[in-house]
Amino acid sequence: MEGRLMQIRQEIQDILDTTARDSGFSAVLRVIVKHFQAHMGTIHGLAEGDGHLYLLGATDGIPEPVLAASRRIPLGKGIAGASALQRKPVSLCNLQTDDSGVARPGARATGAHGALCVPLFLGDKVVGALGIGCQGDRVFTEDETTELLDLGRILAPYVANSLPSTRKQDLS
Repeated sequence: MEGRLMQIRQEIQDILDTTARDSGFSAVLRVIVKHFQAHMGTIHGLAEGDGHLYLLGATDGIPEPVLAASRRIPLGKGIAGASALQRKPVSLCNLQTDDSGVARPGARATGAHGALCVPLFLGDKVVGALGIGCQGDRVFTEDETTELLDLGRILAPYVANSLPSTRKQDLS
């Protein structure tokens, strides 16, 4: 398993080093989603001083209304916002029935059940969030959570460079 994870790390690094950012993030998500046998994924970047996460990449199959709602997420709202604000992974076995208040209506509209979202750390600083979702109920293991955090650390410098603090004005 460790050999496969090293191979995925290298594949992600190669994509990020050779592909334009927008399409690179989508390509990276496809690799990550496949590795975790998930069905969808998103990458969000946190704008400095803005208090919002901005959608940088998403897999195919997420409904347009959901994408529209996730293009700008207040820090602390929804699964990605909670993960980034709390600086820790957020995992739900079935976001369709979750009553914690973390799963927002837009997330439910994806049809996903099992979800895992981790903050993207650049050193000790949170620069975004990486989330994956599955069509059926799913409990992500501690090892899977650690792997997603590790892959997020590879993504973090690219995410941080993709969303300068001035971009918040462009997306408002």
